[in-house]
Amino acid sequence: MVITAPTMLLQGLNNEHGLKMLKIILPITGLLGLIGFYMGYQVVPMERINYSGLLVAYIFTMLVACFKGLMYLQQLSSNEAISYHSLFTWSWRNFLTLALASLFAGSFWGVLMLWGELFKAIEIDFFFTLFTERWFYYPVLSMAFGFGIIIFRNLSHVIDTITRLQQALMKFLLVVLVLVAILFLVALPFSGLEPLWESGGSRLILWMMLLMLFFVNAVYQDDPQARPYPILLHRFIYLGLALLPIYAAISFYGLSLRVEQYGWSIARCWALLIWSLLTLFSIGYLVGILKLRDNWLQQLNVVNIAMGVVVLVVMLLVNSPLLDFRKLVVTSQLAQLSQGEINANDLELKYFKNSLAAPGFNALQELKKQHEESNPSLGIRITSLYSNKKVPSSLVSEDEF
Repeated sequence: MVITAPTMLLQGLNNEHGLKMLKIILPITGLLGLIGFYMGYQVVPMERINYSGLLVAYIFTMLVACFKGLMYLQQLSSNEAISYHSLFTWSWRNFLTLALASLFAGSFWGVLMLWGELFKAIEIDFFFTLFTERWFYYPVLSMAFGFGIIIFRNLSHVIDTITRLQQALMKFLLVVLVLVAILFLVALPFSGLEPLWESGGSRLILWMMLLMLFFVNAVYQDDPQARPYPILLHRFIYLGLALLPIYAAISFYGLSLRVEQYGWSIARCWALLIWSLLTLFSIGYLVGILKLRDNWLQQLNVVNIAMGVVVLVVMLLVNSPLLDFRKLVVTSQLAQLSQGEINANDLELKYFKNSLAAPGFNALQELKKQHEESNPSLGIRITSLYSNKKVPSSLVSEDEF
């Protein structure tokens, strides 16, 4: 609430529609507070739970959600109809403004550190001590960041020039990426899928799909009539895009094999979510290519507007009880246990402790109660996870090493 809401408000304020933007941001702030409270509740008791992975995922997903939401809020506050032209313009302006504002705040911090070190060199420690106190640098750097947003927000023409510059750079990279994607698909029947799975191929395929979709949107930007390439290269690009659903099918096959062999994990849940979003983009683009051929960019606009909302909603849901991956993984593991597919000694207790936050902690405590008489060694192992005491090797499953 303290970080995202003021930043979104400052980025979206303008002289004509400032009050309307404020009215929109207030309920958004309440929603962010509820999500933050739920995620905080997932690390209780804090002294027993490793929450580093949860925190990274939370920060990333909320950044994406707020970034996507801000573009739509800026159009709503300006009484504009939602259009991909405006979404594209706002997205790059917001991204570059926030990036440059962060650079400005970092530079300001560097000047303060230089100030403090210079006086410290002549045995005046007051400034260095002051500048390194949290109660000082939190508000000061926040103010510097806010000033940076105001400065760069008023230089939209410079931001737009940078956007055109990155388009020119990515035009070449997109052609190379499409060439790599086509050549790889041609070579795949000769090598087979086994080497791909052994080297983490599903992950690499998802990265390739993500980069291709990003470069396509960066190059073609917001004008459905634009043709940044000659007609043959234009067709070469959308041929590569038309092949993306094939890559999606290959990636899904590899992911399903992993799930079938080892069950669900946090990483596999995220992989499936990312795969789903990228596949929806790919299928939407393919439909446009099949229907409109050379004019498929008209479909790109429609798909991006709709999928922007989908991405926003999904990023919020993964931080809510409705799509909590930790609970899903715990449920999957306990279901395997109850169905006899695995036994209690085969459970990866360290994974429950280190990756599943409160649901993992609660599940282990429940298992300890259920098996305290029938399997006392399991209770000893669970207790040892939180007591920092070593367990006799005879009580530890080989699968945990």
